Amino acid sequence: MINTVTYLTTASTGLSSEQYSYDADLRATGATATWLSGSGSSGTILSQTRTYDPSSNVTSLSTTLAAVPGASGSGGSETQNFCYDEQNRLIWAGNGGTQPGAGSVTYGDNNHVHAATNMGNNPEGRTDPTGHCWPFLMHHAHYVTIPVSFR
Repeated sequence: MINTVTYLTTASTGLSSEQYSYDADLRATGATATWLSGSGSSGTILSQTRTYDPSSNVTSLSTTLAAVPGASGSGGSETQNFCYDEQNRLIWAGNGGTQPGAGSVTYGDNNHVHAATNMGNNPEGRTDPTGHCWPFLMHHAHYVTIPVSFR
């Protein structure tokens, strides 16, 4: 598995380097990009980590971007969380607040097998036996938007 990629300038000096990490199941768990001496800069450009549930679904993705010199308000950090149903379909994603509590999902449209037709809420806050969380009350689940905003 690739664990390092180095980018060179036209003079063959190091511009930047990317390092990758993996877990025992060979799933990508992290990536870091750093400036090298040939860039004239120093420090981390990007750092990213992710975690998985027992079914290998990504459950969180944390990203930190360095500020861009001269660009006010650039750079920052964000963590996105993801929840799946018992068939490993994404049912919730967000970068703030609390993950949804326990509930139930109905997929009743045979023409749209991945579209939830009913989502109900169970306030007990349990997960299923594989560790998946369940959705909050939602009457029409058509799209999931994952906002990306670095402050």
